[in-house]
Amino acid sequence: MVLTLSGIPKSILLSILDMIVYHTPISSVQVLGFSIAGSGTYYYSQLKNTSGKGQIVLDEKKGDPPITRKIRDEESQLLD
Repeated sequence: MVLTLSGIPKSILLSILDMIVYHTPISSVQVLGFSIAGSGTYYYSQLKNTSGKGQIVLDEKKGDPPITRKIRDEESQLLD
């Protein structure tokens, strides 16, 4: 998992360097894909940091990550 996650920034960096050095055009699809991959990596690191043990902690009753429980709790407060 760590090698996969470290490969995403490396791929983005190589594409940027390729664009600068060789003037290679980058398509909007590539930008969108790198944005999604970068966002996913960031989201995963945030979940990993909130657990305290380096693992994503799931709610035993609901099976959701902590961020999902927080969003659900905030939504229920708004609806009340």
